[in-house]
Amino acid sequence: MTAAWEYIDQTRDMVHDLEQRVQKAKDNVEAITKLMQTWNKLPLFERKKEGKTDHMLSLDDRNDRINKRYNEVKDVGTKIHALVKV
Repeated sequence: MTAAWEYIDQTRDMVHDLEQRVQKAKDNVEAITKLMQTWNKLPLFERKKEGKTDHMLSLDDRNDRINKRYNEVKDVGTKIHALVKV
């Protein structure tokens, strides 16, 4: 009878451990999604807002925008890589 209870306890502990790891993985996927949403929905270039008929893209500060977005993506990539390792 003791062996059966030991087996039940071991199985319960393994299932609990598995549930915790699955929950941690789920939390990490949600965190990755939130991290990506910080820059995912923002356009890199926007239209000029001076006139209603003007359809030109604002490229005056394109190098600054590209560098800023690159750094954002790079930082998020580092955080995502750390979450995936976990």
